[in-house]
Amino acid sequence: MRVGGGELRGRRLDVPPGIRPSEGKVKEALFSIWTDRLEGATFLDLFAGSGAVGLEAVSRGALSATFIEAHRGAATILKRNMKHLPDASWNLRIESVELALPALAAAGARFDLIFLDPPYSRALDEELMTACAVVLADSGRIAAEHDARAKPGREVAAMIRIETRRYGESALSFYGKS
Repeated sequence: MRVGGGELRGRRLDVPPGIRPSEGKVKEALFSIWTDRLEGATFLDLFAGSGAVGLEAVSRGALSATFIEAHRGAATILKRNMKHLPDASWNLRIESVELALPALAAAGARFDLIFLDPPYSRALDEELMTACAVVLADSGRIAAEHDARAKPGREVAAMIRIETRRYGESALSFYGKS
């Protein structure tokens, strides 16, 4: 796997075993859609795995990326992938999303862009989306990658689905505050 655009374009990234990384066409589509929002944005990468999406965001102009990954083995590889970024541009939290999001909210963190790629067996449930809404900036956006056969809700928590786009077996659903 490689970074597809920006300053780090072409850099090789390691992928932890057992992790399903976002396909190249899905990443390209995401960053094509978010091109105008990336410059200077704060980015949150949930269920980060290798960190490829957050790395790509910083490579393409995001100010910073925060990575949440609960699996210690994956987090070790993610740290290795981060060596390409300036220290001030990233933060890694090795804990579950359920613990990390309330802690970020309590610290007053707000993100312009949130990408979440939970295991396909996990739905975009009310609890997860509510926690994301709390740390999302008022004009921010969430992109959730999921199985293309899944039917995410139009309104979830305080979020409204703006659109869903399919890319083979995967889909991206975009949400904003209602």
